[in-house]
This record gives sequence, C-alpha cells and structure tokens, in this order.
Amino acid sequence: MPSDAFREGAVAAINLMEPKRMITPSQGTYSMNLEEYSICVSGLSKETARKEGYEAELVYLENHFFNSDDYVKVWLTYDKGNHKILGLQAMGTVSNLSSYANIVSVAIQQDMTIEDMEFADLYFEHGFQNPVNFLKIAAQKVREQLHQKQEGRNPDAK
Repeated sequence: MPSDAFREGAVAAINLMEPKRMITPSQGTYSMNLEEYSICVSGLSKETARKEGYEAELVYLENHFFNSDDYVKVWLTYDKGNHKILGLQAMGTVSNLSSYANIVSVAIQQDMTIEDMEFADLYFEHGFQNPVNFLKIAAQKVREQLHQKQEGRNPDAK
C-alpha cells in the first residue's frame, strides 16, 4: 500500500497548481520475499475476477533452471471473451520475480491482451529450461487453450 500512497501524493502535488492528472486505478501489485522464496501478485485472481463478472480463465506454468533447484510458478488470469490480462500470481526462488508483477500491472492498466503479451519485446531468461520469458510462454499456452476449445477439444485431457 505504500506505493499507492506515493502515487497519490505525487499526483496531488502535480495537481496543486492546476488539476492536470487523474490517478490511475491500483491493480494491487505486491511482492514479498521469505528467505529464498519470492511471491508476487498483480490484478485479480480467477475467483475474484469471476465474482466481478469477468469470464475469467487461468493458465498455469512452471519453469525450472538447468542444474539447479530454482524455479518459477505462475498463474495468469485472463478474460476468455476479450483475452484481456486480468491478473498474475507467481512464486519461486528467482531474484527478479517481482519484475513480472510490474509488467503485468502495466499490461492490465493498458488493457493489453494475451496476444499483446505473447509478442511483446521481452528478454530471454537464460538458465531456464525454456528461456523464453515466462509471461510469453503463459500467453502462448492461453492461445493454445483457446484454439483447442474453439475446435471442441478439451485442453486439460491427457
């Protein structure tokens, strides 16, 4: 919540002279470190999004480092109808995990879709078994799920 207060204070200071700027809504973007573990969130969970009237779906992704126990687990929530990104929950042992919550926060604020995220210019994550940025991997999984559902196949069936 301190980041929300800082944003509100900065906008208030800008607007002291002449109202010029509206504050953008908060996505609730937070990160916390617990020893070697990191947890971060931004936006809505699938359950909360559905309660708020979205046709929310979820994609889960896990990625591991080569020759290491380090990992990332991601839950990306999106709207099935318009493909808008609604939220992210992530946990893992990598040091830069909070940067993904920041990326998703901006994506939500800018009404980005899964397709926007999949083809965004994001760096490769060297050291992972799949070096493509995990947000792009999650977006690709969503696209594949949507395609399979359109064809009448169950993407969760083995």
